[in-house]
Amino acid sequence: MKRICTIHNDKPDVCKNCPSQESELLAFPNCSLYFKDGKLQGECNQCGDCCLKPHITPPGYDRKFTNETCPYLKEVNGD
Repeated sequence: MKRICTIHNDKPDVCKNCPSQESELLAFPNCSLYFKDGKLQGECNQCGDCCLKPHITPPGYDRKFTNETCPYLKEVNGD
């Protein structure tokens, strides 16, 4: 099954900036993003890896869905 984010075009900043550091990429093997000179680069391929695992809470942000899959992540029939 392929997963897609149903709010992909209107994601909150916490989603746009995830992963927040290079070491987090180890937990997201299908992620198409990468770090260059300490900055997040690339384009999200909507693999959904970061949405399936409890999020690392950045300072000043309380994730609403802490120990469960993000409710905006939907499974669709893939090719």
